[in-house]
Amino acid sequence: MKFGAYLVIVASISPLPFSAIALMAGAGGMSRMKYTFYSLLRILRYFAYAYILWLVEG
Repeated sequence: MKFGAYLVIVASISPLPFSAIALMAGAGGMSRMKYTFYSLLRILRYFAYAYILWLVEG
């Protein structure tokens, strides 16, 4: 998978359907270690949402 890492990163930080991207990454043969590392970037998206909500509520 030539662009698999980029696809997982984009799906992690954007509202793209992450489960479909995860399925394609697994079918494409992406290693579990790379997938796990790149999918942890989803945490950044949730922190951004939390920060925006904190600003709105504040």
